[in-house]
Amino acid sequence: MTSINVKSMYEAPCAFHAQMPAHFTEQHDYILDSLMAWPSDDQRARQYCRRRLVDQYAALQDAAERVPMITVIPGFIEAKRLCWEFLDGWSGILNLPAKDDLDRDHHSLRTRGHQVGATFCILYWCQASHATQLAQPISLNRVWKWIEQYGSLWIPLYTTKDRLDEDWEQFKPVAHLWAADFAFHWLGFAKQTHAYFASQWQNEIVPMLPHGALEERPEEVDRALAIVKNVDDINHRLRYLFTFARHFQEFGLSFTSKRSRKPLLDRDRLLLLEDVPDWGIPFPEVELPDEWIESMNTII
Repeated sequence: MTSINVKSMYEAPCAFHAQMPAHFTEQHDYILDSLMAWPSDDQRARQYCRRRLVDQYAALQDAAERVPMITVIPGFIEAKRLCWEFLDGWSGILNLPAKDDLDRDHHSLRTRGHQVGATFCILYWCQASHATQLAQPISLNRVWKWIEQYGSLWIPLYTTKDRLDEDWEQFKPVAHLWAADFAFHWLGFAKQTHAYFASQWQNEIVPMLPHGALEERPEEVDRALAIVKNVDDINHRLRYLFTFARHFQEFGLSFTSKRSRKPLLDRDRLLLLEDVPDWGIPFPEVELPDEWIESMNTII
């Protein structure tokens, strides 16, 4: 895959079912997560995505049996059907690698991707907010040296310049997505998302449940709300992630350092985001602490 049409992905539920609103689903989350972890290994990315979908389908089936009332929530049955279609039925399940092996690889790759995201964010924030305060123009090499020396104090990241160089080369096609992921969590948007939906579930979802269910079967209601919460969290998070990633993509395709004529990102290798809707999400302006800029000026 060389590009993602974000608008088409977002509106896909409408195409499957006329009454379904446009939104991101767990299937979209798994696909994106797989592409970010294995940007150059399509087979492994597909295997991980399908393994996650197997777990999701089993969880949905179990929820339907344990909490029958959940099937009245719009989209639940449709979620099961879409999951099965993404899996391509049993043919997509057979001969998958062991879950533990995939999870172990994924955890290691996410750690490395997180470091690439941090690198990109720090470079961007230095250029966007502190260019006039820097003794020398910012570059990837300076950011790598800074993280090696100071990253454990303030981010925290514990790694080396050489490892960051290797990771950048491997994850460069999806560096804009890792930067968006880092910014979303590091700037606190993940916590804001959780607080927002804590009140929304009670106000919007509970009225859909059978009369008296909340009083008579509170544990079942809690299970039902937990499933809906996860879907809402994903939809909210991916809108932020794609909005931020589009901004990092534009920056990366235009930014060049003093010692290189090539842009930070290579369009020919990039997982290009196309047609990203405007959800009214502003890109955050960030000013780094003075100590960070002072320490960056010690890096040659």
